[in-house]
Amino acid sequence: DFHGAWQNHTGLNAPLYRRFGETETEAMMNQDFGMTLWLKNGAPAHKLILGIPLFARTFLLARRDEHELRSPTIGNGTEGPFTRSAGFLSYFEVCLLQTDSQWKTRSVPDGSESGYMFKDRDWISYDTIENIQKRAAYVVANNFGGLFVWSLDMDDFNGAFCNNGTYPFIKNSLSLLPTDMPSYI
Repeated sequence: DFHGAWQNHTGLNAPLYRRFGETETEAMMNQDFGMTLWLKNGAPAHKLILGIPLFARTFLLARRDEHELRSPTIGNGTEGPFTRSAGFLSYFEVCLLQTDSQWKTRSVPDGSESGYMFKDRDWISYDTIENIQKRAAYVVANNFGGLFVWSLDMDDFNGAFCNNGTYPFIKNSLSLLPTDMPSYI
């Protein structure tokens, strides 16, 4: 997790790339920076595995009318009916919330490959299937060893929440990886 309610502002849970206009420290808080740092320090690409969160981070906005990235927060946001953990939702709980038209969704169009949604004072950073597909393409393009997800039970395990069949995140990410990827680990 690169951002969460432990900070005093909203942020993307697991951005793939840095966002424009970030501070020097913030520019290091993305998956590409971490993977590149490992490579620069001698790690073989085929031994690097990119993580994909099947969960979202929730924030409680300080002000209802400020709901952009880096908006001030005062703690954890909504807890889910299944995970029951403030500041944390499973992917399928995000899908459940998205059935309520009062939630507004936003895509971050600057390369970070993440999205967020908000309603009243709740703000949620999450990934979409499209984001995951871009991560799988990133793994293939860089000859990394593969992907892992955290965790299997956070995907739409029975297909009842997201209308994309069972395990849509896992199936979509696996379908984009070469079938002949070597197993080194």
